[in-house]
Amino acid sequence: MKIPSQALVALWLALAATSLHVNLRHTALEPARPVVRWEDALLDLMGEGRTVLARLFWFTMDTMHEQLNDQSAAWSREGQVVPLLRMITFLDPHLWDAYDVLAYDLAHGYRQRSKALALVDEGLLFNPDNFALNYRRGTLTSEGGSWGRAIPFFVRALKTAGNEMETLSALRSLVHCAEATQDSELGLRALSAFDQVNPGSHLYDRQRSRWTEDQRSF
Repeated sequence: MKIPSQALVALWLALAATSLHVNLRHTALEPARPVVRWEDALLDLMGEGRTVLARLFWFTMDTMHEQLNDQSAAWSREGQVVPLLRMITFLDPHLWDAYDVLAYDLAHGYRQRSKALALVDEGLLFNPDNFALNYRRGTLTSEGGSWGRAIPFFVRALKTAGNEMETLSALRSLVHCAEATQDSELGLRALSAFDQVNPGSHLYDRQRSRWTEDQRSF
């Protein structure tokens, strides 16, 4: 799929000329970057134009997403989506949506979990209190079988949740982590918080009873 806008192509070429070596190396996709990135020293020459261009690229990516959905195509496998998202993270590292979507694509569309994890870590350096990135980091970690290592990220996601849905999502994930690690104390704390947000729910009654018995046996 080609981007139809000639203006967008011109802007892209101008950016490449300005930032010299910042061509993203689309095939390599090396996501791990320190907070102070050498690319930023070059891209800072664009001033506020970086943010504007990042929003333009994000709009373009979203349009491509909708078009691919209309065609019932796997948009995560579309060749232009991944490099375009990576470009956005370079232009505006505080546009956390790009990190989140790109990490999902790398992990599930391309089976590149290690690169997805490194990319989320980069995003968290710039956006440490972002719910979505903390939750994505916890999810990717738990999907890899490291349930115990996922717990701190779900705890941070819980602390940064901005609404009831996010809070419940983080708590459910902590319940799953408690099940996987057989941590009854963590499980009961998570269920207690879950009941406060969603009173009257019987979703985890059986698990609660088992964990309560485990605590009594100590």
